[in-house]
Amino acid sequence: MNNQILELLNVSLKGIKDIIDVNTIIGEAIKISEDLIIIPISKVKMGFITGGTEINAKDSIPFGGGTGGTVNICPVAFLITYKGECKLLHFDEEKDIYEKLIENIPSLVEQLKQVFTKEV
Repeated sequence: MNNQILELLNVSLKGIKDIIDVNTIIGEAIKISEDLIIIPISKVKMGFITGGTEINAKDSIPFGGGTGGTVNICPVAFLITYKGECKLLHFDEEKDIYEKLIENIPSLVEQLKQVFTKEV
């Protein structure tokens, strides 16, 4: 029975691997010009389940199993580089705290530079 469950699991995972790859989450860069590059970013959610059982009846097939899964791919943003500067353009206005912090790091660094150069 264990070999049949493993085979069922391997077939299912191979199918999911064919659907999802790294380019699904961080898409291939779209080069508009020498200075402008756009990289699409998506959120991927995946659920997966598999199982099997051994049937002890003499007149039936000795194994029963099943598998199921779901994949949800949702575009969330574009990473845009223009003339050496990066900007994250969201589709959704609601950002979590980490995204806001990352987005504000360049201005924070600039403000810190100004504070330390005034004191020196």
